[in-house]
Amino acid sequence: MERTVALTPEQRDAVLAKLRVPFEPSEVLWRVSATSKTKKKGRIVPYADKRSYTDRLNAVCTPAGWSQTLAVTTVSPIQRKTKVGIIQTGKVIVSCTVTIFGIGTRESSGEGWADDENAMTRAEAQAFKRACSEFGLGRYFYDFGEAWVDLNEYGDPLRIPPLPSWAVPLKTNSAAALAKSLTPGRANNGSVAPANRQPPEQSNNPKRPAAQQPPSNRGQRKPPQGTPATPPPQNRNAAAAPQDTTANPTARNQAATAPQMKASHSAANPPIVLPAEIADPKLKAQIAGYSQLLGAALYGNIVHGTAAALKSGVITGDLATRLLDFMGRAARGIEEIRKLAEQLPSAEIFRQILDAHNVSSLAEIPTLHAVPALIASVQAAVAGAQGSVA
Repeated sequence: MERTVALTPEQRDAVLAKLRVPFEPSEVLWRVSATSKTKKKGRIVPYADKRSYTDRLNAVCTPAGWSQTLAVTTVSPIQRKTKVGIIQTGKVIVSCTVTIFGIGTRESSGEGWADDENAMTRAEAQAFKRACSEFGLGRYFYDFGEAWVDLNEYGDPLRIPPLPSWAVPLKTNSAAALAKSLTPGRANNGSVAPANRQPPEQSNNPKRPAAQQPPSNRGQRKPPQGTPATPPPQNRNAAAAPQDTTANPTARNQAATAPQMKASHSAANPPIVLPAEIADPKLKAQIAGYSQLLGAALYGNIVHGTAAALKSGVITGDLATRLLDFMGRAARGIEEIRKLAEQLPSAEIFRQILDAHNVSSLAEIPTLHAVPALIASVQAAVAGAQGSVA
């Protein structure tokens, strides 16, 4: 039985306004939706994981303030052209109805190929996010311009465009503004659409609105059922923790066998460097996707520190999952530092903390071990500031 909730027009507007606020940059992911004929360029589109949508609904409406219902249908037989030839398959179609009590109900659908083992998961997430966008949640993803970037030999982007100012939540605290400006993967202004919106050659894929491109396994920037701050279950025995290669000569020498990051790259566009080939292309894409979020220095420390534990040239699923855990831990730490900095009374205090740790910005944190140290310092500063006010 559907709940009846009476909201004033002002309350309704306030709820919808909170839903329209862009996601935090740490929750924004990128995937390749189309490639050029030469496979050297790709069109990338931003998106957020389904859990980011449910987290927002829970925060704004409370878990009891909204609901969803699903209906599944199938269509078959359908012929589909794949790498191995033409196969007989079908489609899974999921209809999702999202209700926000006191606001209304919206419905949309998603689909997936039946031969994909994750067809139901993909179709359900697609339908849910499309229904949410009709309330304004995540709707801004449809406003991004078309962005073409160079791809590496594995089909992954060599760079990720910065987010425009309208796609970043507004912050009014001066310390928060500084923290945002010093966080890797953030942008103060601009657009993700490059000056040359088309690749030099014609794309093989028909053009679609960026946010409506069907899910693709290849180049997908989706973290393991969560945002970059929520890594998947880990295998604790898969690898040793990343070593501080800046302070440990032995680890530094071992890590030297892995590809090194070029110093000429800026923190805004760090290179995607992996210590070895990853058998699972999804895991490889997820790991590479952290390069912009963490900044070149920290990303390189985690990658090269883990590379020191390698004995072969292939990263297995367990080791890749462990690597994702380290990167997710670092991403959560950076986000916690940024949120703590918002509580500081002035930007100068935050700057002094960074200087005390020999860190010029959050985009240049040197090691994973430096993250908890920064968190502790900012927490102490926030506690001191609150104590002085009291």
